[in-house]
Amino acid sequence: MATSFLGSFYGHSSRSAAGFDKLVLENGFSVDAATYGHYLHHKYFECNYAGDTTNFLDKLFGTFHDGSDEATEALKQRLRRRASAR
Repeated sequence: MATSFLGSFYGHSSRSAAGFDKLVLENGFSVDAATYGHYLHHKYFECNYAGDTTNFLDKLFGTFHDGSDEATEALKQRLRRRASAR
Protein backbone atom coordinates (compact mmCIF):
# COMPACT_ATOMS: atom_id res chain seq x y z
CA MET A 1 0.00 0.00 0.00
CA ALA A 2 2.72 2.50 0.93
CA THR A 3 4.54 2.02 -2.36
CA SER A 4 1.47 2.59 -4.51
CA PHE A 5 0.32 5.44 -2.26
CA LEU A 6 3.65 7.25 -2.39
CA GLY A 7 4.09 6.23 -6.01
CA SER A 8 1.31 8.65 -6.90
CA PHE A 9 3.50 11.59 -5.85
CA TYR A 10 2.68 14.41 -8.20
CA GLY A 11 5.80 16.47 -7.70
CA HIS A 12 5.07 19.87 -6.27
CA SER A 13 6.35 20.71 -2.83
CA SER A 14 8.05 23.42 -0.85
CA ARG A 15 11.75 23.28 0.01
CA SER A 16 13.03 23.12 3.57
CA ALA A 17 16.24 22.05 5.30
CA ALA A 18 14.91 18.48 5.13
CA GLY A 19 14.49 18.75 1.37
CA PHE A 20 10.71 19.13 1.34
CA ASP A 21 8.11 20.26 3.87
CA LYS A 22 5.45 18.03 2.36
CA LEU A 23 4.64 16.01 -0.72
CA VAL A 24 1.40 16.83 -2.49
CA LEU A 25 -0.25 13.93 -4.31
CA GLU A 26 -2.36 14.12 -7.45
CA ASN A 27 -5.60 14.04 -5.48
CA GLY A 28 -4.46 16.99 -3.34
CA PHE A 29 -3.70 14.83 -0.30
CA SER A 30 -0.36 15.72 1.29
CA VAL A 31 2.20 13.69 3.22
CA ASP A 32 4.72 15.23 5.62
CA ALA A 33 8.29 14.93 4.38
CA ALA A 34 9.31 13.33 7.66
CA THR A 35 7.09 10.40 6.74
CA TYR A 36 8.62 10.25 3.25
CA GLY A 37 12.18 10.33 4.64
CA HIS A 38 11.35 7.45 6.95
CA TYR A 39 9.77 5.57 4.04
CA LEU A 40 12.98 6.05 2.02
CA HIS A 41 15.03 4.72 4.92
CA HIS A 42 12.99 1.51 4.89
CA LYS A 43 12.97 1.28 1.10
CA TYR A 44 16.76 1.59 0.74
CA PHE A 45 17.86 1.11 4.38
CA GLU A 46 21.34 2.51 3.64
CA CYS A 47 20.19 6.12 3.97
CA ASN A 48 18.38 8.59 6.24
CA TYR A 49 19.68 7.12 9.51
CA ALA A 50 19.65 10.30 11.57
CA GLY A 51 15.93 10.87 11.76
CA ASP A 52 13.68 13.63 10.62
CA THR A 53 14.96 16.52 12.72
CA THR A 54 18.67 15.71 12.56
CA ASN A 55 19.06 14.88 8.87
CA PHE A 56 22.00 17.30 8.68
CA LEU A 57 23.99 14.35 10.05
CA ASP A 58 23.01 12.27 7.02
CA LYS A 59 24.06 15.16 4.79
CA LEU A 60 27.37 15.39 6.64
CA PHE A 61 28.09 11.65 6.32
CA GLY A 62 26.74 11.30 2.77
CA THR A 63 23.75 9.12 3.65
CA PHE A 64 20.95 11.64 2.98
CA HIS A 65 18.41 10.61 0.33
CA ASP A 66 15.75 13.05 -0.86
CA GLY A 67 13.89 10.66 -3.16
CA SER A 68 15.41 12.00 -6.38
CA ASP A 69 16.89 9.85 -9.14
CA GLU A 70 20.25 11.53 -8.47
CA ALA A 71 20.17 10.50 -4.80
CA THR A 72 19.26 6.93 -5.77
CA GLU A 73 22.21 6.79 -8.18
CA ALA A 74 24.57 8.23 -5.54
CA LEU A 75 23.36 5.57 -3.09
CA LYS A 76 23.99 2.80 -5.64
CA GLN A 77 27.49 4.13 -6.35
CA ARG A 78 28.29 4.30 -2.64
CA LEU A 79 27.14 0.70 -2.17
CA ARG A 80 29.20 -0.44 -5.20
CA ARG A 81 32.32 1.25 -3.83
CA ARG A 82 31.79 -0.36 -0.44
CA ALA A 83 31.24 -3.80 -2.00
CA SER A 84 34.37 -3.55 -4.18
CA ALA A 85 36.48 -2.52 -1.16
CA ARG A 86 35.74 -5.81 0.60
